[in-house]
Amino acid sequence: MKFMVRVALTQNLTMFYRRLIRSDPLRIPLLIASWILTKALEMFSYVHFLGLDMSEITEGYLCPECLLNLSSEAALVSHFEKNHVPALQDNEVEKLAQDYKDLALDQPVDVVRSRLSLLEHIISSLLEGKLAPQSIPEIDLKPKLQEFLEEQVNRRTENDALILQLTTERDSALSEIGQLKDLSVQLQSQLQTRCYDLSAKEKELTEVKERLKDSSTKLEASENERHTFPVQPKEQSPNSQLNERLEGDLQEIEPKTLNPSEQLIVELQEEIDALKTNLDDLKTTLNYLKSENKALVDKITALSLEVQVKEGQIEEFEKTVKVMRGNEKTLQNSLDEAEGAAKQKDATIKSLQQELHQFMSDAKAKSDECDRLTKHINNLTSESNSVNETNAKLNVELNELRTQLTRLVDSENALKQKLVEMDSTLASQNVELGNRASIVTELESKLNSTYAEHQALMDQLIESQNRSKQLETALQTSHQELEGLQRIVLDLGRQNQALQITQDRLTNRQWVSDESVQFCSNCQKEFSISVRKHHCRYCGKVFCQACSSKKTATSASKDPLRVCDACFAELTGAW
Repeated sequence: MKFMVRVALTQNLTMFYRRLIRSDPLRIPLLIASWILTKALEMFSYVHFLGLDMSEITEGYLCPECLLNLSSEAALVSHFEKNHVPALQDNEVEKLAQDYKDLALDQPVDVVRSRLSLLEHIISSLLEGKLAPQSIPEIDLKPKLQEFLEEQVNRRTENDALILQLTTERDSALSEIGQLKDLSVQLQSQLQTRCYDLSAKEKELTEVKERLKDSSTKLEASENERHTFPVQPKEQSPNSQLNERLEGDLQEIEPKTLNPSEQLIVELQEEIDALKTNLDDLKTTLNYLKSENKALVDKITALSLEVQVKEGQIEEFEKTVKVMRGNEKTLQNSLDEAEGAAKQKDATIKSLQQELHQFMSDAKAKSDECDRLTKHINNLTSESNSVNETNAKLNVELNELRTQLTRLVDSENALKQKLVEMDSTLASQNVELGNRASIVTELESKLNSTYAEHQALMDQLIESQNRSKQLETALQTSHQELEGLQRIVLDLGRQNQALQITQDRLTNRQWVSDESVQFCSNCQKEFSISVRKHHCRYCGKVFCQACSSKKTATSASKDPLRVCDACFAELTGAW
């Protein structure tokens, strides 16, 4: 049963510290976590002696002060701050800090190396743009910074080449668009000229049609005139000679009159044929001009669409160039920030290396001490187990002795009963007394030997009981020592939890940006040209001159730095 209880609590505490480490690897010192896990076995027996229900504490988050099972880490922190943090006195905090300084903060070499690997990973994330420069740990940045600078130079060269290529493409597209516009203007002028020619041809065609109509009218008039000019019949007149002369004159005049009319008709017919030919030519030219006009309109539409596409491409190119210029400025700012951070971090490399050497020198001593304590606990556990086994063996032997004693008592009772019977029959057997004297003597000798054996067994029983009491006393002493160690483990757990919560409050402080603050964080005074902004170098918040005029040394710097009133009180109280 004790073994099952220990296994259950081992799983529970292991789960608890794994969750703490997984939520924030730098939250608790790894050496303290390892040391507490090695002492978990002693804590199990203490919990078992308290009579707690194991089903209630096998899952979730346990409070190290009252062992209350909570549902989440936030609930654990809130419960601890509400119920247990006020009980810690200043001297206890100082003592706990000294204990951490002496026992916990000197981490082994492997832990320091793992921490350095973690910090290098954080720097890699920063160089990839995932972290702020203020959160970079103090480690060697030269290789990463050199690689980052080379990458930025290469990226800037590629951006310049791409910008040059885009500019060239934009210029070529602009020139092509200009050519297309000129061609469009030329085609439009040609189209307008053709339209003018077409209008002139149509006007000329109308004039020719009118002339043809006039000619036809004249021709019809001439025909009518010729047919309506009849030869007058000869009348009897006294002037017959005059009539004859007139007829002769008419015959002479008629050919002269008919010849110009026929000539005019021929000329008009030729002119009509010429006009028809010219009309056919004009119709052909008109159809050709219409088809060419349609082709020019289609070409102008296609050129307009192409011009729109080119203008869209130019706008996209200009947007791309603007974005790339913005990226170039951003990269340049990041490069400047990284260079500044590198200069700041190079100053702390030597101190970190010295600290690493100190850790390496102290790690072996602390590891040996932990091994010695672990061996001591294991020895106590093995001794307790051996005492339990010896006690069990003595109990078995005691039961066997009691069984033998019972048998002897039964034998004694039987002998006594037999002796009584013999006494009762002694009177009647006085005659046989002489014969039975030897038998009685023999029986008495057996009885004496039985008494002696019984006395020896009783002495052994008393000695076994005394030895059992001594073993029980030693077992109680071992349990008392074990309980003392368990109390030490619980005290360390409570102190560790309190420091974790204090560390959470300290690590949650962030540097506040100037642009995001318009009022003093203390007096709520609005910032202006006369009221300037000042950062507290400890909590990172923004204050006015009056609320951040004090200076004191911090854990990050030995020189006095500007801090707010609250941080000044905290730091001077801590010192």
